[in-house]
Amino acid sequence: MLLNDVFGMNRRRQLRSFSVLVLFTVVFFVASFIYLKSYVSTIGDCNRCKDVDKLRAFYGIQVSSELEDRTLLEAEMAMRRSVVGRVCRRLQVSRHLKPFSVEELRHVIVDDRNRILFCFVPKVASTNWKRIFLVLMDNNSSLNPLDIAANETHKSQHFHYLSEYTESAVRHRLRNYFKFLFVRHPFERLLSAFRNKFEHVYNDYFLSRFGRLIVQRHRPNATNESLNAGDDVTFDEFVRYLIDPRTLSDGPPNEHWQSINDLCLPR
Repeated sequence: MLLNDVFGMNRRRQLRSFSVLVLFTVVFFVASFIYLKSYVSTIGDCNRCKDVDKLRAFYGIQVSSELEDRTLLEAEMAMRRSVVGRVCRRLQVSRHLKPFSVEELRHVIVDDRNRILFCFVPKVASTNWKRIFLVLMDNNSSLNPLDIAANETHKSQHFHYLSEYTESAVRHRLRNYFKFLFVRHPFERLLSAFRNKFEHVYNDYFLSRFGRLIVQRHRPNATNESLNAGDDVTFDEFVRYLIDPRTLSDGPPNEHWQSINDLCLPR
């Protein structure tokens, strides 16, 4: 009799322990679910806050409450404009239009119908953006920009450039049209130009015009084959050519590695 009571008490204890364990497990999973749901719903905002804090620290400016409500991209663009304005004020750069040369305007495509000015920068998706402008200006039968051959975008007769206008017409468009351009990290752009013009070559122009000169100036003991072909330029030699004072005295650099501020002088 006593033994049966002991076994019964043990079973009751085990059942009670099991019930507590089940209850604890249920409560744990419910609490975890609620927490995870809350975390997932706020993680985007938390990451955004961290990113905005990084932007604030990087650009060294105060972020207004209005800016906090914008998207991250809008916040970064606003901060960049703020930095540009601050630097221009410190350097006393005037916002008034200064005298300009035709050379500074030959990269600005004019779309009078849509009142747009676009300064294209080679090696910064310029070919694809020209395709888009051909569609916008109805200068091509296709409505899909990607159907337009790349060589069609390089035919100057398809576009109007700001360099074609009178000075008064230029100033009017600079003041009243929507202006934009795209940029790229200068080192990435240089590497892209090198790969496109000296590694993955589709014509011999850059090899004969620049490759042979680069080998001649920046490769000691170059072979006659390399001097005649210019088809094995290294990136190191290309960079040495770009920073060589003799290159600067040769005349304006090629547009594919000319600095963006020279191609598209901000106005």
